[in-house]
Amino acid sequence: MTIEPSRSARLGLSVVLALALLGMTIAGLGCGPRYPKVTSKENLTLVLALRTACSTEDPARLEKVEKAIQRASGEGKLTEAERTALERIVSMARKGEWKQAERACRSFAKAQLN
Repeated sequence: MTIEPSRSARLGLSVVLALALLGMTIAGLGCGPRYPKVTSKENLTLVLALRTACSTEDPARLEKVEKAIQRASGEGKLTEAERTALERIVSMARKGEWKQAERACRSFAKAQLN
């Protein structure tokens, strides 16, 4: 003898599964961009210098960091993912989105801990 779950039990299970899937999707998407692991201590220094430029909202400091990023990229010291992430943050700061850029730097730095 087999016991069939009631229609309401099947519906309840479907709702729970759908909500779990939605929650996992939101958690994955809602965390913002994923940041790469830096490949050297020097590259982590760029992230931290960029954060300082953003937190102080200092265009001159931002310019220096941007040049250092370009130099490191030209010397092949940055991976494509590192360069793209750093340039995206520089772009935010250039648009005057200093707070968002600083949060992005903080997230980039925190990604190094995991």
